[in-house]
Amino acid sequence: MKDRLSALPVLARRYILGTIGAAILVVVVLVVALGAPVLVPRNPYKQAIAERLRGPGATIEGHTFWLGSDHLGRDVLSRIIYGTRISLLISATSVIGAALIGTAAGLVAGYVGGWPERVLMRVVDLQLAIPFILLALLVVALWGPSTQNIITTFIITSWPVYARVIRSRVLVIREMQYLEAARALGQTPTKTVFRHVFPNTLNSVTVLASYQMAQILIVEGALSFLGLGVQPPNPSWGNMLAEGRGYLETAWWLATFPGSAILLTATAINLLGDALRDWLDPQMRSMRF
Repeated sequence: MKDRLSALPVLARRYILGTIGAAILVVVVLVVALGAPVLVPRNPYKQAIAERLRGPGATIEGHTFWLGSDHLGRDVLSRIIYGTRISLLISATSVIGAALIGTAAGLVAGYVGGWPERVLMRVVDLQLAIPFILLALLVVALWGPSTQNIITTFIITSWPVYARVIRSRVLVIREMQYLEAARALGQTPTKTVFRHVFPNTLNSVTVLASYQMAQILIVEGALSFLGLGVQPPNPSWGNMLAEGRGYLETAWWLATFPGSAILLTATAINLLGDALRDWLDPQMRSMRF
């Protein structure tokens, strides 16, 4: 009882931070990403060399550059808003694809066992042994830099993590008494997996996906520094950050504001992930009562 009472402040603090993270994500996804055509004060692709490198708040011919302009005279705020769509699309699509492939592989490896498990786990070991940057360079060399190829790279490099986690979880679940009862009643393996095993792995998948999404947001920026990210003129937070690195001394806002967008969103996702981890953990959940 004493342990439960001592855990309450921690849980309360985590859930408050998780709520803040969720609120930030709602604003980013629903307001900024989906409302981009309405919110942008100016065409994010429009170049005006005469208006280049204007500081935040500068007003020229009736237009205010609230976050300044870049080296081609484009409005930084408009590009950040449109870049939200691309950055979140890459992160969300990559996470969904990796989670589907990794979860399926983990279910097969953990429940079926035998040679399918040995084959899948050796593939996972081989995949994890390949450095991410090397794989990204290989994909770009073969197919060229594009949004689709970036997503493919993230899926290829991320699914083994899901496979390992889900396999470990399934190895525990398949020894539970309710599964033995289901098998004794003559339930087919496929029905057992989808009715009893898979639902009990969703908490692990959900928490892992939240951390992976935040990680991909950051890594996409790193790829853009190498010229492997979203290609200009399409805006993303990563390539805006890469474009601004050459103007840190003369135009600090070019890198500061896209970097702040990545930091804020990644932090919000991590806060929500922490809250989900505590909420979905049966032991932590029991301490609430």
